Amino acid sequence: MVSFPEREVAVRMDGRGRFDLRSERMVCCEVQQKLHRERKAITGKEGAVAPYSCLVAAMGNHWEEGCYEAVNAMAHRLHEEGYMTLIHEEFDMCYTRGDALGSMRNRIYQKAIAEGWEWLCYVDNDVKPESDLLMKLMAKGVPIIGPVVRYASGAKFDSVAQSRMERDKGLVMVDSILLSLFLCRPQVFMPWFFSGFWENPIGATEEHHWDKMFLGTGHRPFVDTDSELLIMKEPWFPLEPEKQSVPSGSGPVPLVDMVKDAPLYNRREKEGFWLP
Repeated sequence: MVSFPEREVAVRMDGRGRFDLRSERMVCCEVQQKLHRERKAITGKEGAVAPYSCLVAAMGNHWEEGCYEAVNAMAHRLHEEGYMTLIHEEFDMCYTRGDALGSMRNRIYQKAIAEGWEWLCYVDNDVKPESDLLMKLMAKGVPIIGPVVRYASGAKFDSVAQSRMERDKGLVMVDSILLSLFLCRPQVFMPWFFSGFWENPIGATEEHHWDKMFLGTGHRPFVDTDSELLIMKEPWFPLEPEKQSVPSGSGPVPLVDMVKDAPLYNRREKEGFWLP
């Protein structure tokens, strides 16, 4: 029986074959050792700092009924398959609805890159994924991917293509996907590690961001039509006049009132790290 942690030592030559260079990897369990060896056999490379790992990042902690439990079950299911997993609720920086979501999303991918997570899953507080959704999305092997979506109200929206797509047609490349739940490689945001990729939603739509991604990196998002996500609330379109938080003609809202009425939220990390 192998005891863990165990060290794996590999010896390789430098680029000109002059001397040996040692690589020493320390694994904490038999499952992790098996996954590392499978990855190296396929790619010939050592992989990420934490291969087979996923950061599941929630934007705030204002969950609709049953949604946190569903996201938690999805993360646990992934962990049962041998993935290092963290479910993390990002501090809500908003004073008015959605006004700081871009800043929150930027903090998350910077965290994922800095800590060496191989996968990053953004989730909103109103989604109810099936427990195997992350596994299905990962299995498609593309750097940015989301599922088709179904709203609990039964509504479909012309501006939300994922609610109208035909099911069970495999992988489809699209121009834009919803941010309600999507999976990505954190490295796609590397060109914006210091500058910030996500802008705040008043004036910056999903389409704007995914066009920016394509122009900056060449990546387009995909939709897995074999997977479906239930969303409990209908989408919010902040650029529609009736959706603005300040009524037309009412003038600016005094800062003191914004601060006075702003809810105060505490950052929480539920359940913490799950190691295989």
